[in-house]
Amino acid sequence: MVTSTVSERERLAADMEAFGRNARWADANLRLLQEYLDRFIAVDDGKVVGVADDPKELYLRFWDRRDVHITWVGPPDLLWVL
Repeated sequence: MVTSTVSERERLAADMEAFGRNARWADANLRLLQEYLDRFIAVDDGKVVGVADDPKELYLRFWDRRDVHITWVGPPDLLWVL
């Protein structure tokens, strides 16, 4: 049986929208984030709220936050070919 309420769904949707905004901000501002080169950052509301060499540290710190985006800052001219 599904026990989720509308308010829980709305909260999840809002968190996912905020996560998307934070991810887009981080991707659009890679040049501004070069001071964190080769490190992991946590982004919330267009601000860097955490920096670490190990992503596990950030995941443990923000484990209960679905809206915080955690990413690695690489060189802006890095091209991934898959």
